[in-house]
Amino acid sequence: MNAYNQLLRLQEKRLALKEQLAALDDRIRALAEPMRAALKLPSRAPGRPRGSEGMDRVISFLRECGPVTVGELGDRLGLKRVSIYKLVDRLKVKGAIRSNEQGKYELHPEYVPGSEEDP
Repeated sequence: MNAYNQLLRLQEKRLALKEQLAALDDRIRALAEPMRAALKLPSRAPGRPRGSEGMDRVISFLRECGPVTVGELGDRLGLKRVSIYKLVDRLKVKGAIRSNEQGKYELHPEYVPGSEEDP
């Protein structure tokens, strides 16, 4: 098997695992919500940005500072790396950001804010 086919198979496995992880995450949230309600806990931590707020913060930061790595975004915005990855994935799907040759994220030059619905 050549390297290209191996890469394709690894990418397919990565996507399948990502989908499984998302499904498990949804299931955990669904199971946790009744417990939160019974214990009268808030459904999200106070001060934690909602998805669209977090995406707005990332876009504003990229607009001001230019291309950055995920680590730099997390450090500057005070968010965990996993949260940054989720925001970056959503913004890539929206077409708002892209990865450059150095592996840093930047605003997509053709992105127009508000041009489509949130995913």
